[in-house]
Amino acid sequence: MRFNLHWAQCSIATMNYFNNSLVIITGAASGIGQQLAIQASQRGAAVIATDINEAGLEETKKTADKIRIHMLDVSDKDAIQRFADDLTPTLNGKKLVLINNAGVALLSGSFHETSLEDIEWLFNINFWGVVRMTKAFYPYFISRNEGHIVNISSVFGLGGFANQSAYSP
Repeated sequence: MRFNLHWAQCSIATMNYFNNSLVIITGAASGIGQQLAIQASQRGAAVIATDINEAGLEETKKTADKIRIHMLDVSDKDAIQRFADDLTPTLNGKKLVLINNAGVALLSGSFHETSLEDIEWLFNINFWGVVRMTKAFYPYFISRNEGHIVNISSVFGLGGFANQSAYSP
């Protein structure tokens, strides 16, 4: 069965899909990530909500008993690997759903006006965060031969927008 982001269309069978599953969501302190954490939890999944915003994570945690929180900076490759190394042995055969949702935008002006440091900051979160989270948990997915990796993207990925040269070059 597929992980269905269209929650309103979930059937009873889909809801049972989340039994004995763990959903990891990056960028879960607000917005789409927070709602994904809440709704996955309501459908029976154990959830680990991650973000760098501790106050937002605490708000997310208050919404459901099955939500655990973990401070995680997805731009920090060592932190990602430590998180995966610590968590993977505790999964005990659970079905894993990894939702790479964390992302930032940067109103940086034209390409000429945007510093290389700003571009690197954005790419470390929006691109490398996704790649590193996926690589860190990929061996578990392979060993189980099941699970899902969901990468949330922005409409800005479809085209460039003025003054967003770092975000959509």
